[in-house]
Amino acid sequence: MGGGLKGENIMGDIYVVQGTASCGKTSTIKEIFRILDTKYPNCIKEVYLFKDARKLWLNNQHQAMLKLIFRDRKDIKIEMQNVKGLLVGIESQGDPPYNRLEKSLDLFSNNGCDIIFCAERNIPINNGIVANWVKSHPKYKIKGSITLQRIGNKQQRTQSNLAQAQSIVQQAGL
Repeated sequence: MGGGLKGENIMGDIYVVQGTASCGKTSTIKEIFRILDTKYPNCIKEVYLFKDARKLWLNNQHQAMLKLIFRDRKDIKIEMQNVKGLLVGIESQGDPPYNRLEKSLDLFSNNGCDIIFCAERNIPINNGIVANWVKSHPKYKIKGSITLQRIGNKQQRTQSNLAQAQSIVQQAGL
């Protein structure tokens, strides 16, 4: 069906988008989703937590869902299947105090995601939530990370977020 970790020796890869508050972590994660959704249409397995977007997705109103996701500043949590035969988890919420990242990593792991893209507040990569989570989940490793800086005007940030998203999707081989 849609990939998913199988077997004793299969490893899952995590790609982390890091940065300070309001530097574009959520926007970059959403761009990763947009790239994958464009390249692998009809691969969304589940839309979590974002009630209005989930309702549109369940009613096969894909374009309306995309407009809502990219218009709204809300974070996303989505699973995609059959992305090059893999199951992919995407979580954009990585800022305290409402951080749901660890729960999302658990969910994606329990569902067998092969690749996870997530955001995390700018903490040294070896001390953050993701690094600590990986220590207790040996089937996963941090395969790549990028650190965003708050730059220039909105147009420059949008271009930078897209470039960073393209880079990390390429790192993941998708």
